[in-house]
Amino acid sequence: MGAGSSRRVTNPVAEPTLTLRAPLPASPASPRGETAERLAFDRFVLTPGERLLTRDGVPVELGGRSFDLLLALIEEPGRVMPKRELLRRIWPDVTVEDVALRFHVTRLRKALGDGGDGRRLITTQVGVGYGFVGVVKRVGVAPARFTTPTKP
Repeated sequence: MGAGSSRRVTNPVAEPTLTLRAPLPASPASPRGETAERLAFDRFVLTPGERLLTRDGVPVELGGRSFDLLLALIEEPGRVMPKRELLRRIWPDVTVEDVALRFHVTRLRKALGDGGDGRRLITTQVGVGYGFVGVVKRVGVAPARFTTPTKP
């Protein structure tokens, strides 16, 4: 970086785990209190407006950068996203190295159980980038708040 550069360098790997329901800016909501559609894949449901990932209905702890990475990949399934594009999207206005991206891909793969039982959700194209190869279905809107199920 040259003199007078406004970009800052941070430790991209040291990230606290975010609260699972951190709000997204400008999350679209309907008058009935519903948020934007959900994306389902494998045993997971991703609710971008709630910044929430669930596996079989149970919230999955995922740091903010790993969540942003998953969202970037799942929005264009089947496309290999170049590393530089992912770095610009996930760390805007911050200079980071490729190692940060590899770290978060590894965390994301672990959280998704990627590679277990021979199934693969995230693929690597060496020297190019990463892609989401799972089948993604849009499943409509989700309630704005969770309710505790009542027993009959």
